[in-house]
Amino acid sequence: MAAWFRKFRSTLTAAIQRDYRNPRRLAFSAAVGVFCGASPFWGLHTALALLFALLLRLNTPAVLCGTLVSNPWFAPFLIFAGLEFGSWMVRGEGSILSLQEVRTLARDPEWTSIYREILLPYFWGSLALSALLAVCTFFLCWWIARAYWGSSRYQPRKGEAEPVGTGPQ
Repeated sequence: MAAWFRKFRSTLTAAIQRDYRNPRRLAFSAAVGVFCGASPFWGLHTALALLFALLLRLNTPAVLCGTLVSNPWFAPFLIFAGLEFGSWMVRGEGSILSLQEVRTLARDPEWTSIYREILLPYFWGSLALSALLAVCTFFLCWWIARAYWGSSRYQPRKGEAEPVGTGPQ
């Protein structure tokens, strides 16, 4: 393994382990990252995540790892689910998913039709979906962090000092 990768991995691990005493804070950091990553604000995910991490004093590596939910392999599913969810929320029925209907709307000189039929449901559905994913991420990360850091490996025994490199920094 390359030396730079080992150093990067150890730095990232140490930064995440800073919150070993507070699994809830670590889980909240990851959930905020997932919320920002799944939000409809494409191109601003990382900037939003860093802003929230700074304002709320969260674990920055955990927040940034959470934004990776919008990677190129998973993004089409996020877009589809946001559009479907939003269509059910806004109109009470499924979305227009036929490519021919999307092309027809895109060629319409009246831009409000594409806004009303695609963009508005996608925006609201994507926000609701990102909130749902963030809640699920919070509970999953909280459970994992409590199980992992609750082990004797990270808990000092009575009368012993904390393990080196795992305390708050």
